[in-house]
This record gives sequence, C-alpha cells and structure tokens, in this order.
Amino acid sequence: MKTPNKYSAPALERGIEALKLLNLEGPLPLEKLSGFSGIPKSSMLRIMQTLEQMGMVQRDPASKRFEATVALVPRKENDRIIRTALLKCMQELSREVSLTVEWYVPHSGKMILTDRYEPEDKLVNVKAKIGFERSLGSELEAVARVSLASAMKMPEKVSFWVHDGNGGKKELEIMEAERMINKSGEKLADMDIGYNPYGVRRYAAPVRKTDGELIGVLALAESYSSENDKHIKLKLDILKKAVSDLEKKVVNYL
Repeated sequence: MKTPNKYSAPALERGIEALKLLNLEGPLPLEKLSGFSGIPKSSMLRIMQTLEQMGMVQRDPASKRFEATVALVPRKENDRIIRTALLKCMQELSREVSLTVEWYVPHSGKMILTDRYEPEDKLVNVKAKIGFERSLGSELEAVARVSLASAMKMPEKVSFWVHDGNGGKKELEIMEAERMINKSGEKLADMDIGYNPYGVRRYAAPVRKTDGELIGVLALAESYSSENDKHIKLKLDILKKAVSDLEKKVVNYL
C-alpha cells in the first residue's frame, strides 16, 4: 500500500523545506541539498530552478552553490494584537503621506522585509518585495543605520558604502560609518543619503521595547520627484509620531 503524503501539497512542502535548509546552513551545492534533505537530486534541481525563477534563491556559477535571497521568519501565535496594530499603523501612515510603507524585522543579523502597504492613489515603483533581506554590513542606508543605532550587533566583516546620488557608490571609512550610525540614533528617524539606482529613497525609524530592544523598523519608500525635498522634515515628523503611537499601543503585549 502506498504511504499517504504528510501534507496535501508535497511539492510545496519540498520547496519550503529546501528554502529552510538554505536559511539554516547557508549556500549549498546541489549534492548537499539533496543529501541533507533526502530529496532526489533531479527533483531538487527542479525545485532550485523554480525558486531561482521566482527570485528566492540564486546560484553562484563559480562555486555552483545555491543561496537563499529571502528568509522564512516564523510568527508567534501571540503576535495577533501587535500585528493588527502594526497593519493599521502602516495603512494610516501610507494614506497620510501617499508613500509605500515597509516593516522590517531583525533576523540572523539582517533586516527582513515582512510587511508592506502601498498607497492606493499612486503608481508604485518600489522593487523590494516581502522577504527581501537588508544587510547590516554593506550599504549603510537608512534602515541599516537606525537598526545598528538601536543596539543591533555590528557585523564582524563590514565594508560600508552609500549611494552617491550619481548612480555610483561612495565607500565609507569605519569611523565615518560609526558617526553616521550614532547620528541616526540621536535623530530617532533618518533617511537615505541619496536615491538608489531604481530612483527610490527611504525614511526609517526604529520601533523598540521600553528597554530599548529593537522590535523592527518602519520605513517610508518614495520614488524620485523634484517636489520630494520640500517636505523632508514633515515626512520624518509624521513617521516618528506613527512609531511613537505604535509603541504605546503594543508596549503591554511585548
């Protein structure tokens, strides 16, 4: 008699298990992916090809290793109240400033985009999707700066840089990077130095527990417009107020 599958969608189960394995172990060649998971090599290759087409993994041609480009972050059962407050905050904030609102959470030394809310009255050009990972040891953009300023551990190997506003990168000395991080911590909210190659820049503010522990980062993402610079302070003030209100609503549930 054929043993019934544990799950009703076994192909989906295999894909998720493969992604979880890459999240846990880091980059792996096809042989080890197959060996660790018990999934036949031919089946694992099809899974990796599908995940690669979806932008969830990437393959290094030189090492032939597959690496996850998104992270699976489990949610706690008791997060319902916090999540409800967060989504309401994001919706109201997006409507007030007519920008995309993003929510990042710390996970394995990175910041993971787990939620986003888009304005209903604008064409959105923001490329980052749910699951997108922001490194804390390379581009020193607003999300990374406010995260590191909020007691996130500095990565051991760092090579900080920022977009220079002209389509290039400006490398940063470690002391300059630390100064920028400290300044972001003093402001409670900060913004990108310039627009990224997709014409997007972000404003970011940390959401923290009463003891200062980082819960996540709320960010506004805007596409380039000649009018943007006229309202920088207003957008930062609105973002800081939204974060303050959110912290007050969820503090008793953390």
